[in-house]
This record gives sequence, structure tokens and C-alpha cells, in this order.
Amino acid sequence: MKKSLLKIILGVFTLTFGLNASAQCPTITCPSDTTINNDQGDCGAIFNYTSPTGIDLCANGSQTFSYTGAVQTFTVPAGVTSISIQAYGAQGGDNGTWLGGQGGYAAGDLAVTPGQVLNIYVGSKGSNGTGSAANCGSQGGFNGGGNTGATCCSNAGGGAGAGGGASDVRLAGNTLNDRVIVAAGGGGAGDNENGANGGGLIGDDGGTYNGVTSTGGTQTTGGLAGGTFFPSHTCSPATDGSFGIGGDGDANDGGGGGGGWYGGGGGANNAHGAGGSSYIGGVTNSTTTSGGRTGDGEVIISYAGAPVSTSQTTGLGTGVSYPIGITTNTFVATNNFGSATCSFNVTVVDVEAPTISCLGDTTLCDTTATTINNIAPVTADNCSGETVSYILTGATTGSGTGDASGTTFNNGVTTVKYIVADTSGNLDSCTFNVEILTCVGINENQDLQGIDIFPNPATDFVTVQVNENYSSLNVSLTSIEGKVVFQQTNMTEKTLKIDISNFDNGVYFLKVTNGTKSNDYKIIKN
Repeated sequence: MKKSLLKIILGVFTLTFGLNASAQCPTITCPSDTTINNDQGDCGAIFNYTSPTGIDLCANGSQTFSYTGAVQTFTVPAGVTSISIQAYGAQGGDNGTWLGGQGGYAAGDLAVTPGQVLNIYVGSKGSNGTGSAANCGSQGGFNGGGNTGATCCSNAGGGAGAGGGASDVRLAGNTLNDRVIVAAGGGGAGDNENGANGGGLIGDDGGTYNGVTSTGGTQTTGGLAGGTFFPSHTCSPATDGSFGIGGDGDANDGGGGGGGWYGGGGGANNAHGAGGSSYIGGVTNSTTTSGGRTGDGEVIISYAGAPVSTSQTTGLGTGVSYPIGITTNTFVATNNFGSATCSFNVTVVDVEAPTISCLGDTTLCDTTATTINNIAPVTADNCSGETVSYILTGATTGSGTGDASGTTFNNGVTTVKYIVADTSGNLDSCTFNVEILTCVGINENQDLQGIDIFPNPATDFVTVQVNENYSSLNVSLTSIEGKVVFQQTNMTEKTLKIDISNFDNGVYFLKVTNGTKSNDYKIIKN
């Protein structure tokens, strides 16, 4: 049997061309450049994006082959190593209102080599009968459809349809043995009978005459012809189907057998022809069904692109913190066609200003200019590297970088302005006053002995400490405007604490009296 040759020939011969991949194969598209603000309190920002994936637009595709009446070819594209085939056999010929059998369906995958050439045969519908008159010698469909009988019988007159042609794909040659997949053709209609459908692995049976039924093609043999009409007559009898060829119908209006892996048998004496068998032995992931196709056959070859691997070569991934500034993400898509690259920038802008806090206003008492220390501000920034500068205006003028501590302040009020700048140019500032009072002396009168006043300057409390024995003392605290802000009479305790935390900063006068004697003190409130 010829079918045994297929397993020997399959995969022996390939034709390879040197195919150059286009610069667009593969291709990859990155997201657009993006600018975002920093996350609050962070020296960066979380950024999410969809990672680009390389694709191969050149190798993805399909090609449909319709009936032309001649062999057609398909050249495997560069990078393609597997194709999917869908084949549809052709319908058998109609006869008047009686329809030819439908073509079968076969599908599967085929391993291929880039540049390899496949031969495509697409079957055509069998010739239609007249439905009312003899049509002997009508041609079967292209690619194996069985004919109607060549020499008419004397009483022929109803007509019949010829068998439909098969559709197949051939590898490494053009012979029937080179077929790797076949979709069977349908049988031709008889006189008053519809044709049988093409297979499936086995074609549908045709009509019966004289107890003999024309049978469908199988995987190993052609279908048998129907019963012979009037053996003594010289008109053409029905014939069996064979490898790739449908049997002829007899010349008394018998339908032709469908083409296929093995053809269906011809019908006899008005009977319809049998369907051919489909074949999927040369492909993988295969399937085949009976019937379903009307008209001419068809072959569809589809293929997926060569696998593409995508990698990131620079930058950061998605969902992570991006630093202040510009980060470039670069991706490369690679397959056996070549490679393609895309990039996009993520710019994070620091819009968060640093913070700075100054000391409160400070008042000191001195007779001359005074060197001031420990007046550094406190700074913070979401990013490190902030810098501080200062400007002095008023009684003392000047500027500098860093801390103004150690500067000599003139008597009077000097305004200190600190400015903090981060690396992105964001600014913040704070100010406070340093007042140097010209004081003759802290303790103006000292008639009373053993009395200590501390601390001075003070912020929260001033303590009056009595170290001598006095029957009673009177204590008063007066603002520089002359307003008494605190008074204690008949003090007998050794210690008195005066709460000045809520008083305005400035100079106050403390007076301690005992009878006609008194002590006067200048108190500085910071």
C-alpha cells in the first residue's frame, strides 16, 4: 500500500533560505516618560508601571489558500518552527435540487523549519448534474474527486454530481505519499439522492443498488463501488475509490466518490457517491470531523511568532521607591530575529521644603557689645544635605553660612534670620530677636544683706533667696512701663519663687524692702 511510504518520506527533505529579520522584529514599546512629586516625608516616590513585553509582529500571522486548480506553496517565515493547519475538503457536485455531500475537516500542528516550502492542494467542488438529463463524463473536483460514468447507459437521464476534491498539505514533495494532512471531499449527488459527506477518518457510505452499497474511504483502503447496472451493457460501471482518488459513478446517473486520503466508492444506478476519508497521521494535536464544508475546499495555515525574551538592563522595577532626580528604565526584547530596545525616564521632583525652628527672642543686659553662643536653629528635611545661612539686621548687620553662634552683637535689637535650603532648592526660614540692653548694673541698690536673686536672666521662675533673719519683707515686680505685675507683702519665708513664664520678654524691676531699707534688681525675662 502507498500509505506506508509516508512514514519513510516525512521529514527527509527540507529547503532552507537565508532570511533576514526586519529591524522591527522583534519590537518592544515602553511607557511614556513620567514626572511625579516625592511622597510626603520621603526622599523619593513609589512608582508603578506595567513592564513592557517584547513581541514579534513579523512572525505572527496566517495565510488562507483557496481553490485555484493548481498546486500552491507556503514558505515558512524566519523564526517559525511550528505551524497550525486547518483543511476543508470540497463538496460533491449537486444534481438539481439534490445536494452533493459536504467536505470533511482536518486540523493539526506541524513542526517546520524556517524557509521550508510546503505544497498546498485545495480541492474544488465536483461538477453538478443537470437534474433532468444524463451528464456522463462530468469531471470530479480538483485533487481526487471521482467523475461520473464516461459512457452513458441507454436509459440514463436523471443526471448525477461528480465527487468533491480533497484538500491537503504536502511536505518534501508533490506525490500523494507526501501528504501530512488531508480533508476529504464529499460524494456526488445521485438521481434523487443527496451525496455522502467526506470523513472523518472514514468517509460516509453512498447509495445501494442490487444489495451493494458504495462505501466511504478508510485509513487503509478506498471505498467500494455500488452494485453494477446491467452487466451485459457497454456503459461505464461504478468503480472503487483508491489512494487519493474517488471512484467514478456508473453511467446510469451514479454519483462520483469524494477524494481523500483514500477516495470513496462511486454510486451505481441513480445512487449517490460515497465520501473520501480524511488523514491526520502526519500532524500533532490533531482532529478531524465529517462534513461541514460546502462549495470549494480551503486550507488555512497560521503560525505564532518566535518566542521573545524580555529583560530590564537599567533602572528600577515597578512598585519600588524611585529617588529624587531622573531614573532611566531600559528594556531589551530578544529572539532569534534579533533584538529591540526601549527606554523611558521616571523623574521624581522634591517639592517638600525643609523645616527650621529658631530660639525665642533673647534679651541680655550688658554695658558693651556681647558675643552670643548657642543660638543654632534646628533643621530637618525629607532628604539629607540641607544647608543653613543667616542674615543679621538691626543693631548688628552681617550674613554667613551655618550657625550665627559666636557672633558679637551690638547693644540694641538685632534680628537674626536663618534660611535653610535643600538640594532641590526648596527653602524655609525663621527669625528671632537678640536684644542687648545697656545696663549700669543688675543690682542697683543693696541696703539689705543676704538676699540672692536667681536665675537672671530667667525664663520661667525667678527665685528670691533670703539668707538673713528678717521679720518680714515686701517683694514687688514692675514692668519697664511701671506696671506692677507681681507683689508679695509680709514675706516670712526664706524662699520665694515668682512665676514669670507668661510674662512678655524684656526688662523687669524687682524691689525687696524691709522698713526703710530696700534692694533693687533688674530682671531679664527671656
